[in-house]
Amino acid sequence: MHNLGAQLTVHTVMGCTAGFIRFGLDQHVIFVITNLRWVNP
Repeated sequence: MHNLGAQLTVHTVMGCTAGFIRFGLDQHVIFVITNLRWVNP
């Protein structure tokens, strides 16, 4: 049971980290596209 709890914790942390990284990448891409559109109308 203890092992299962540890696995669940690791999966939760990895899921949160992946979501955070993906959100950061999405924001970065939107920022770059907006800047390119502003520079080249």
